[in-house]
Amino acid sequence: MKKQNSIDLLVDNLATEFSKIKNFELTQDDPLGNKVFTFVVKNASELISFKNLFVHYYLPAALKSSQDYSKELKFSKYKHLIKIDSEELKENYYETIRLGYVGAFHKYEKYIKNIAVLMNDFFTHLFDENNYKDIEAYLKENFDIELKKTITKFYASEKINWIANCVKHYDGYPIKEPILRWFTYLDKEKKYRLKQKNLEKI
Repeated sequence: MKKQNSIDLLVDNLATEFSKIKNFELTQDDPLGNKVFTFVVKNASELISFKNLFVHYYLPAALKSSQDYSKELKFSKYKHLIKIDSEELKENYYETIRLGYVGAFHKYEKYIKNIAVLMNDFFTHLFDENNYKDIEAYLKENFDIELKKTITKFYASEKINWIANCVKHYDGYPIKEPILRWFTYLDKEKKYRLKQKNLEKI
């Protein structure tokens, strides 16, 4: 079976979701509307490409590096002096996964910042002064969503933010306060070791 083009799949899925929105045709017929649609597609594909870069290239390379070092150690005449267990030997592999979270979160932050500017341009263009409302004010009034605080509003972004902050500010130790309910079981004396499947789900 022929593998489906990932870009085609992304655009098809986004178009399906966008088509449920009233006046979706504006995203194709109106230059600013099309700019919004293109922006969403570009950023979504960027995140997918970033994730694939880690999953298919960085992580296999990091794992191979750990395995190579393990072999070197196994046959070293000094192996009796170096006490490192198998999980410790994979630390660079785990560090690569953690760095993937940091990168993914930065992309999300950039997306939130830029989408607000773009949507304000779009709505300014669509409505006259009396009917226009800033996108952040509109979301707050109608959905009780503070755009810049969506980081902690949604399950996925809150977790990614917490992990990224632990990596950036605490060298990977799961000690950032407040500790989220999903992470209360973690050993705070050990760096957080995420599995590859965790990164794949972003």
